[in-house]
Amino acid sequence: MKTIFSIKSFTGNPADGIDNVNMFAFGNILAGGLVFFTDAPEDFAERGCIKKMPAKTVWQKIRLMRRLKPDYLFGNGRISDISFILFKPQKTRYVIDWHTALVRRTEGQWKVRTPWFLRAFIFNRALAVLCVSKYIASTVRAQFPNKKIVVILNGVDTDLFKAGSAAEKKGNQVVFVGTL
Repeated sequence: MKTIFSIKSFTGNPADGIDNVNMFAFGNILAGGLVFFTDAPEDFAERGCIKKMPAKTVWQKIRLMRRLKPDYLFGNGRISDISFILFKPQKTRYVIDWHTALVRRTEGQWKVRTPWFLRAFIFNRALAVLCVSKYIASTVRAQFPNKKIVVILNGVDTDLFKAGSAAEKKGNQVVFVGTL
């Protein structure tokens, strides 16, 4: 059995697209061959291979991670991942789930919240970076050319979001999903 220990918490917010994609994906994998431990709201119902993490504080989560010795540590490449990276069991592999253009902070470019030396520390310790588009992957590849990068396009929960019939559509419609 493979285990994934998620640093990322599920918010349970229906507007959080990445949460919904991850919950849909892992929630539809039958329990048995994979267990996905995550922090989630009290009213979150476990489903599929998703199991709610009983630990709440960072140190409780680190102790739980060390006891479970998961196969994968699933993070989002933020500063909050560093303590987990430093204390993860030796055989646990760290994977980043990345959704934002990755650029160095220079004059005239987009500013990032995390200092570059910390971002490099985090990304250099990842086995792989999961990106939500070819563009995002290209920005990661430009900074870390030897890093394994996997593109997994975002999906839509078709039970939650249903397209209307042609008769319901009136006038022009514009839809944008994403960030700039």
